[in-house]
Amino acid sequence: MKDVAEVLPFALTVAFTTLPVLLTLVVLLGTERASRGWLIAGGYAFGLAAVFMLAAVGFVRLSVPRGPAVDWALVLAGAALIVIAGIRWERRRRRRRSSHVEKHNRLESRMQHLGARGALLLGLQFAFHPENLLLAVAASSRTIDADTWVQVVSALVFAVVGVSTVAIPTIAFTVAGRRVKPALERIRDAILRHSAAVTDGLILLVGLVLVIVGVWELLAG
Repeated sequence: MKDVAEVLPFALTVAFTTLPVLLTLVVLLGTERASRGWLIAGGYAFGLAAVFMLAAVGFVRLSVPRGPAVDWALVLAGAALIVIAGIRWERRRRRRRSSHVEKHNRLESRMQHLGARGALLLGLQFAFHPENLLLAVAASSRTIDADTWVQVVSALVFAVVGVSTVAIPTIAFTVAGRRVKPALERIRDAILRHSAAVTDGLILLVGLVLVIVGVWELLAG
């Protein structure tokens, strides 16, 4: 199960993506319906697993071998993300950002009337954010030489771990209801207050993960 274990660093990085967590919190607090959170988590998990398996099928169809070419691609993609994070940080330093209150009002107005279908589609589209696409493809590249059943298990592990930070507040709201609202509101406000810095940090983290994995594989090979 070495291939499954190699997927975990990428899945954990997906789990720290803040936008899905933030929007899930906004939906839970705005609609006060745990079912919306479960639909978001379900759509998100399905999307992550689907991207993972589509990438795995693509690697097979293109006869891409697991080797230095894939590892160098990870290093170059990671380096590009690190540069992008630096550029974003410099631009943010020079530019006035909208206030925490403005961000909260915009998000709440958009999400408080979200229906079941909208929640499912919201979760699904999280999987297609650029950083998650890149991580899913990179994780799938770790299973190029594995059997199909190992790839399926790896995809499921990737999806479950990746959506865990969306599922946890949903579980809390399902179990405790309105009693957890103050805690969830504090988490939401903290993410909103530092959203730009967190996003830049996430891009940097993804870049570092890709570079480290790629370099590690090159040295090990």
